[in-house]
Amino acid sequence: MKKLLFLGSVCLFLVGGIKTTPATPRLVTQNPAPTTPAAVPAQLELLTAGTEPRQQLRLKPQANTKQLMTMTMNMDVAMTLAGQAMPKIKTPATVMKMEVLVTQVDANGDIHSKQ
Repeated sequence: MKKLLFLGSVCLFLVGGIKTTPATPRLVTQNPAPTTPAAVPAQLELLTAGTEPRQQLRLKPQANTKQLMTMTMNMDVAMTLAGQAMPKIKTPATVMKMEVLVTQVDANGDIHSKQ
């Protein structure tokens, strides 16, 4: 194997190596990405207001508690190339699992956590 590699190197050296043409610089321009449309606000319908007295619903975890969080993301990818729309690609769902530790709960209800 070493002899074959050595002979190949000698042949390339004697022939003058591999001839290549120098690369010519070219200017590539990009069109600015079109602005994405504004997000559509969620539509919410109140079925019943409930009975008095009403109170604000707020998650109130205790400090130093752990919970397992699962987040599932579904995305579609759409792009244009040189002004032409490419077919929309539906990507598979991405599932992320994290263990979240509540480190502090402020008096106003803000929750501080770490993963």
